[in-house]
Amino acid sequence: MNGDSMLTKTAAGTYKVSLRFLNGVNLSWYDPNVYKLNNLGQLVDIVSNTIVIDTDALLRRTSQTLEFEITVKEVEKFEPSDLDNFLSEIEFNGKEQDITEFDTNAQIFQALKDKYGSLITIDGSKNTDTGEYELVIRLTDENSSYWATGDVDYKTVAADGYEYVYMKNGSEYKLMLVKWDSEQNTYVEFDGNYTEKGIVYEYDYVVNYV
Repeated sequence: MNGDSMLTKTAAGTYKVSLRFLNGVNLSWYDPNVYKLNNLGQLVDIVSNTIVIDTDALLRRTSQTLEFEITVKEVEKFEPSDLDNFLSEIEFNGKEQDITEFDTNAQIFQALKDKYGSLITIDGSKNTDTGEYELVIRLTDENSSYWATGDVDYKTVAADGYEYVYMKNGSEYKLMLVKWDSEQNTYVEFDGNYTEKGIVYEYDYVVNYV
């Protein structure tokens, strides 16, 4: 727990939170679907609408575990218009200069910050000496987000005499049944059914994770 009593995480993933009562705190967990508190702080049985007299019989002080997930985010890709009017050259003045703060560049990069916030990080913007430099705009956490390029990536893995093809569309690879195109050099997404010379082939496969 942080000082403001808020639980915070940044990276994508599944997390568990354990809650427990401190020693000496006279409290207990109660099911809100079964019990409620009245204006006097008394425990009331919701079904019978009667005050619970023997609350000790309902004491439940064991720790409780909650689970929450932060999913991987798809980030809208850059459009050429995002960098319109970008000034790629600045004049040497003997001091460190930041290309993102120079003239109209400041407006451009402020617009990018407003659009992407902490999802992106800008590297290599500050330099002093004359020369050519590379400015990199990247995802702050590539494991928790990805650019929505619309591209499909394939990965082939050979094992034990078999060849498996994985398709990456977005943030993760999935096993995908594919076939070659007519030139035998490009994978084509495939639903597992096709007809050849009047014969219908239907594929079935099972994937075991070990």
